Amino acid sequence: MATPEVEVAEKLWLKVQEQTIVTSQARVIDGGKQVITLSTVLSGAYFTALSFANLATLDSWFLRAIVVLPVLLWSLAILAAMRIVVPVKEYATDVGNPLSGKLLFVNIVLEKVVWLRVGLWLQVSGILMMLIVLWLRLGGTAPLAGKG
Repeated sequence: MATPEVEVAEKLWLKVQEQTIVTSQARVIDGGKQVITLSTVLSGAYFTALSFANLATLDSWFLRAIVVLPVLLWSLAILAAMRIVVPVKEYATDVGNPLSGKLLFVNIVLEKVVWLRVGLWLQVSGILMMLIVLWLRLGGTAPLAGKG
């Protein structure tokens, strides 16, 4: 028989586990909303910076594509995050079967976590690409530094 301290600890950890399960989906959705917000802000700031740049001085479409690539990556990050926030898939469950409900919940959260990771990787890739573009643009000797 377990001691009263062990029983209290078990009840505490069961309660923590229950709360974690219940709040996990909300946390993932909040993460998706943050990816959308950050991607929007970064895209706006980058577009503002590009509006002052003279992209006509770039010699090739390839260089112009490199300059626009961060915005493309952030747009893809927003699309990935939208899969988290907006329900786009129907899930089948057996009403009245608790294990079916648990499996459904776990599948939903796992799918959202995958999309959150994709969105975060796209976000980080866009930031790295932006830093590369800025480094090339400000370097002065690179092809992105422009003419005159």
